[in-house]
Amino acid sequence: MSSRPGLVSLVALAATTALALPAASSARVGPGVTVAGPDPAIIDLGQVAMAPDGTGGVVYRRSEDGAPHVYAARYDGERWYAPQRVDAGQRFSSTWPRIGAADGGRLVVTWVQEGPPNQDSMYSASLPRGAGAFQAPTLVDFTIGDSRAAYPSLAMAPNGDALLVYQRVTAFSDPLLGNDYVDSQIKLARFNGSRWSGLGVPVNRIATAPLRQPDAANAPKVAIGADGAAVVAWQEPDEALQDRVWARRVFGQRLGIVLPVSPTTVGGAPARGAADALDVAISDNGRAVVAFRQQPDPSARGEAPKVYVNQLDEPESGAGKAFTGAQPVATPGGAAAGAPRVDVGGRFGMLVGWAQGGVGALAQGTGPTPGAGVEVGPSSGPAPVVAQGVDGRGAVATATTDGGGRVVVRELAGDRVTATQGVSGAVGGPVDGLSIAGAGNGNALVGFRQGLPDEGQVVVSRVDAPPVPFLVEVPPDWTNARRPLITWQAPPNDPRPQRYTVHVDGRVAGRTIYDRSLRLAPGALADGRHQVTVTADSRTGGGSTTTPVATFGADRRTPLVTVTRRTRRIRVRIADPGRKGHASGVAAGGTVVDWGDGQTADGATRAASHVYAKGGRYSVLVRAQDAAGNVVAVRRAFQVPAPKRRTPSGSAKKRSTSSTKGRTR
Repeated sequence: MSSRPGLVSLVALAATTALALPAASSARVGPGVTVAGPDPAIIDLGQVAMAPDGTGGVVYRRSEDGAPHVYAARYDGERWYAPQRVDAGQRFSSTWPRIGAADGGRLVVTWVQEGPPNQDSMYSASLPRGAGAFQAPTLVDFTIGDSRAAYPSLAMAPNGDALLVYQRVTAFSDPLLGNDYVDSQIKLARFNGSRWSGLGVPVNRIATAPLRQPDAANAPKVAIGADGAAVVAWQEPDEALQDRVWARRVFGQRLGIVLPVSPTTVGGAPARGAADALDVAISDNGRAVVAFRQQPDPSARGEAPKVYVNQLDEPESGAGKAFTGAQPVATPGGAAAGAPRVDVGGRFGMLVGWAQGGVGALAQGTGPTPGAGVEVGPSSGPAPVVAQGVDGRGAVATATTDGGGRVVVRELAGDRVTATQGVSGAVGGPVDGLSIAGAGNGNALVGFRQGLPDEGQVVVSRVDAPPVPFLVEVPPDWTNARRPLITWQAPPNDPRPQRYTVHVDGRVAGRTIYDRSLRLAPGALADGRHQVTVTADSRTGGGSTTTPVATFGADRRTPLVTVTRRTRRIRVRIADPGRKGHASGVAAGGTVVDWGDGQTADGATRAASHVYAKGGRYSVLVRAQDAAGNVVAVRRAFQVPAPKRRTPSGSAKKRSTSSTKGRTR
């Protein structure tokens, strides 16, 4: 993508205190769409979800008949539909709403329906492909204990598989460790597109060990890839009751081995601070990244919490059996870091966001190495959220109190901020419940709740990434086709753009919508060299991307063959007519001459000659070809004189001398 004024390099500004932004907004960050509200009954936002094909949804809670219930609205990639109540028929309070999206407009929503003490239940409802309404609620887990600390995390793959991880707390106090610990198991359930099933065993490293009192900072997280491979991460004390971060791979209905994520030593000394505020992301190839916050040693006064990341390589790499090692992220200003959020894009991209000292911070990395953090402007209330796509496309959203409250969304392309837009609901107000969901290609949905308690709104903004650079394929260096075929790839992040426009020598040669090829009209090209580009325009206003220039030549004139005779020698000359640069030239070794006497000349280029041993009438056949594939066959007939008979030298003189001598005698 070409640069324009206002684009800022994150790398160049890594050592500065703030990240400058383009002054003008871009249509690639859409305005805030008020999906629900203003409505005093709206309580809070659950989550926003987006599938790779651009469809998605948002879930939130709304009070009805004095009890909070779950509502969801679906998004078909272009417009939002009216919200629907999902926990239909349930009378008691619903909590912890979560949503996942799969290709084809499929959605799954989970929530907790409160029941008798320590007998709250986990439920789900799905929206199948092509359906207009959610199906009836189904049971995921009959009892999850006391749901006050469930803190569920839901992730859904493009094929419709989903994973849900949550806390099953049975006692909010441990007999030995007191009120700081709970008796809890971390449970995992899998959705196969039609029904839920539990994995049967807890995720915990030690199922009977107490866990730290659950909160948003130590809640377990799960991420799932396109093929259903997944990673779950959680916080659990080690044998010394030091809170660490752990992770497992998930293979279908089977859990992998427990893998340590957070460091046991920092700077050569034992890490006595807790690891918390974890987040996890996974690529389509199985590469997982866990971000977390490492608290300083309790005895080290003045030290601030730091953000760390740790990577689990792809299983196929042979190194995907253990994390590569926790790496700290260089935070600007040295302020205390808030809870980080992480996402991965493509095969090696990584994006981490967090808040510190009232501002949002962002770090990009490649592979296991995090980049240096840079500030991206004020941040208040909810922590910044990030989404990463292929080729560095992505987005970061921060909440701010500017103007009474709004969300600032920044679109990223590699190490540049390409667009920034402040979005708000219909009536504005304070922002809370910030959520983001990426499609894996740079597109994203940013959702949040906004407004005072008596005017709650559910607002969503769409980020449209420009198509990733792609390639156009033209005929070989030279072609003689009357209707040359131009083909191109689909942009990896936008397989169904609004249209493709083919330019030849700067002029529009044609447009297509779904086809990724164009056969030029007869006579559209004169002989000579031509330059071709293809431009893809995003369907949802995300801009356009043009391929690099591809060059080829058109040459439809056959070679010129000249055959001449000089006595018994025949000469053949081959030339390609036309001005320099407008003709392909004679093909190297592309000429064959049949001299008509049983002799041939194979692999000639521009000239050939032959001398006949005997006189007679001969037919010469020349087949010549140029580099564009034009072929000409020329036949010429020649009468070749016989060779002159040569008298041996001195024989006549000897005969004459002999005769004279005889007569003299």
